Amino acid sequence: MIFLANALKNGMKIHMANILICGGTGFVGSAIAKKLTDQHQVKVLTRSAHPKNPIAGVHYVQGDISSVSDLEHAMENCDVVINAAQFNNAPFENPKKNLTYEKVDAEGTENVVAASKKMNISQILYISGAGVEEGKTENWFVAKLRAEKSIRNSGIQLPRSFDRHGFMEKVIMESFESNDSNGEIFTRRIHSWKRLSVSSRYI
Repeated sequence: MIFLANALKNGMKIHMANILICGGTGFVGSAIAKKLTDQHQVKVLTRSAHPKNPIAGVHYVQGDISSVSDLEHAMENCDVVINAAQFNNAPFENPKKNLTYEKVDAEGTENVVAASKKMNISQILYISGAGVEEGKTENWFVAKLRAEKSIRNSGIQLPRSFDRHGFMEKVIMESFESNDSNGEIFTRRIHSWKRLSVSSRYI
């Protein structure tokens, strides 16, 4: 399934997908949501019943990435899950409030995987970060590597377009450019289609 709007520019057919974005109210997630609503049905998991600056055409579902049952509810009738969740005030952790890389990136992604398997989600993407690799000891690297491994070992495939065409990178980067009011392009390396290709297959 190719579900990225920019694929049309490359002469490829788009199939509408029902997509859940975890972390879809943050800087990265909201940019992705805004970009995908042109061609797809988009839901966003949000902790707030009334999120700030809602995006037209997006359906918001209240819930938390720490709750598998919340995730299962949000995934109803979805085909694809994108996990762009991040804790408030990142990169500054607050263990007393469970706002840490371990709780959100690692455990949160493991919850996303568990819910996705139960809800028969066909494709999943985790927005990782630059420099994630074995041997790093910093909290964010350890947690994000654990998150990547949970998806790689899930058996859930990656979207075909991520592996073969790299459209998601283009969509995200264009979203960053249009979402940055200061004109400064925020860049982030997306590991999923490269690092997690072991779990993908073309359909």
